[in-house]
Amino acid sequence: KPQPASNNAADDDPFGMDLSQFERDASPLGGPAVPSRPTASPLSSPTNLTPSSATPTSASPNNASPIADDLAEELSGAKPVVENVQFGFSCPICEGRLVAYMSEVGKTIRCPDCHSDIEIKAPPKKKPTRTIPKSEYASFNLASAEESSHYDPQLPKKLADDMLAKAEKELEAAGEERDSSYYDDVPQIGTWMKDVCGFLIDARVIVRIVILGLVTWVLVSGTTAAWDFAEGNLAGMVALMGMFVLCVLVGLPATAFMSVSGIAVLEDTANGQSRIESWPDLNVMDWIPDTLYIVSSFAIAGIPGWFAYLIAEWAGSPVTVPLFVIVFSEFLLFPFILLSELEAGSPWVPYSKVVSASVNKYFEPWGAFMFPTGLLAFAAFLLLVLMDAFGPVMDAFCSLALVTLAFVYFRLLGRLGAQIATIDVAAMRAKKSSDLEEDVA
Repeated sequence: KPQPASNNAADDDPFGMDLSQFERDASPLGGPAVPSRPTASPLSSPTNLTPSSATPTSASPNNASPIADDLAEELSGAKPVVENVQFGFSCPICEGRLVAYMSEVGKTIRCPDCHSDIEIKAPPKKKPTRTIPKSEYASFNLASAEESSHYDPQLPKKLADDMLAKAEKELEAAGEERDSSYYDDVPQIGTWMKDVCGFLIDARVIVRIVILGLVTWVLVSGTTAAWDFAEGNLAGMVALMGMFVLCVLVGLPATAFMSVSGIAVLEDTANGQSRIESWPDLNVMDWIPDTLYIVSSFAIAGIPGWFAYLIAEWAGSPVTVPLFVIVFSEFLLFPFILLSELEAGSPWVPYSKVVSASVNKYFEPWGAFMFPTGLLAFAAFLLLVLMDAFGPVMDAFCSLALVTLAFVYFRLLGRLGAQIATIDVAAMRAKKSSDLEEDVA
């Protein structure tokens, strides 16, 4: 006779274990507990299966099994698994490179280089990298159908027209710049006067003008008075001879001093200096070379005028005509001969190829020099007329003015020398020879 099914789970377990609780807590996936299977008698029909518990209940400490708890904890994965990742770090003592694993974080190791005990610290967390979407890359963007271009047969013509228009604009801009630079090269009167006469306000120039002006005034006034007193008088003749000796003794050093001062003004101006610095010292023997340049240039420049004077006197022309020829000869030839001698470095060489080339090819600087020097010559002529017409007071003023004009003349001559120094004679000769070869060919 079959026995009825027992409703007590403890009666079915000979070891006293609550298997229904184990089935309820030990989920193989570590998830929530699943309800226990129904307990029934093996002889009962399937329709009489009755669940042992309607709802899952938590295990109480009194009826929990230690084996079941360990098995459930292992299956549920409650303990975190540390990845065996290798990372490197530096020794804080010797900067030696060490390697450790993530599982060794918090432990102490010994450095093989300095033998120091070092605690392994966790490596810094990696900064999260920003993932750029493809939509932000221009290379991934596809052009729309409206933006797609096709070949335009008029495109080459448009490009050519644009290039021609650009070239025309560049030519117009270059022409405007050239025109403006041409007008910029023409100096203003105020600027030109400042560049030419600005050095006269120097104290050293003023002292030289005063000294040379007073010497000129004394010699001119004394000679004029002695000449007037010597007419038909023996004492006057003696006085005239005395003034001649005085002119030789005082006039020659004054002429030498004026010569070296003028050469100093010329050379410093040719070197691009606005302030004159290379003034001569008081050693008279050092004045001789520079004085020879002035004297030889003046003498050579006057030779054509003296020949004209002799011819005019032989022909019986008025005295003023040959004197005018002498002055005109000095005016034209003196700057050419002086610059040639200075360029050659000898007072006995009155010709220079560089200066001659400047006259033939670059006459504009010479024209810019001749015009103001012509005005200076006219002003000097007026001063001489005033000295002859008025008394000694006017003679003193005119003497100072004449010395000032002489310094300005050497200043202009120095500016001309600076422009001539930029001429490349070798390049001019090469160009001339190439032109001749082309003509022959």
